Amino acid sequence: MKPSGKHWTSVIRPAPGLKAPSPADARAQRLANPWLRAAHRNSFTVLFLALMGIFILQGWVLAATFIAQGSLVAMMICATMLIQAVRYSDRPLMWICAGAAATVVAVRAYWHLIPFMPQVAWHDARGGGLAVLASVLAVLIGTMVYHLWHNDYTGRNALFCAASTYLLIGFLWSCFYSLISYFIPNAFADNVAGTSLQMEGKDIHESFHRFFYFSMITITTVGYGDMTPVAPLARHLAWIEAAIGQFYFALILTRLVSTQFVESVGKMKVANPASPEEADGEAGIIETINPPPHYQSASNPVPPSLENPKNSSP
Repeated sequence: MKPSGKHWTSVIRPAPGLKAPSPADARAQRLANPWLRAAHRNSFTVLFLALMGIFILQGWVLAATFIAQGSLVAMMICATMLIQAVRYSDRPLMWICAGAAATVVAVRAYWHLIPFMPQVAWHDARGGGLAVLASVLAVLIGTMVYHLWHNDYTGRNALFCAASTYLLIGFLWSCFYSLISYFIPNAFADNVAGTSLQMEGKDIHESFHRFFYFSMITITTVGYGDMTPVAPLARHLAWIEAAIGQFYFALILTRLVSTQFVESVGKMKVANPASPEEADGEAGIIETINPPPHYQSASNPVPPSLENPKNSSP
């Protein structure tokens, strides 16, 4: 008991046997959670399968609009990256996912309010919603690429993360092409029908799958020629996407292979630790490659300057 003003207060101390877990212990307990471990291990696999299902069915679903698909894909990315953030206690990533999800919900609500606006403002209002959603997708996909490059993902999780990122880059560029076609008249030409593609009015709900098709053909550098960019901005985005499609495999796959190799070597060393003789042999090899300054042998005599530095000539 000790006085505090006019009253006596007691100091509450924790029981000797109870101790708050350290951050390292809390992280270890969280990593040991089987449900979180299973969700983390299969998160990118589920994301890849869901993306493939959405992209395959979009040609037969008339409601597969830019806003509908973009919102769904953005929420799927948020859920997948939130699992990674919770498992590794990555608070910045949590904030990115929360902010992106809130923005997507706001865009969807804003999109449903557009019909109540004056008809003169419909075009700009829709274009603004499309631009905000494309920006959110760009941030989320960039975050995925960053974590794929900087985190040591290996095994199935790494493969499906890389595959999902590749599909999402193509999807992001289809969003860019849709925006260009929406704001720039006759930005793309349909060489088969001999007309131009324009996302106006009803076409905004029916032409998005065409731009996704053009994006995937461009990123894989197939180039059938049935659709061609006409506007300068569309052409610039097309060659940038083709270059990204080539550099992606050269950089990301090299990173994955090197990470997998390092992990395999580490597992081999843990499973088969080196014996004392092998450790001495490795040390001898290192010493032979980098001999100490005063190492002397018949084939490597010590220079006079090292034997007696005082008597050495300048």
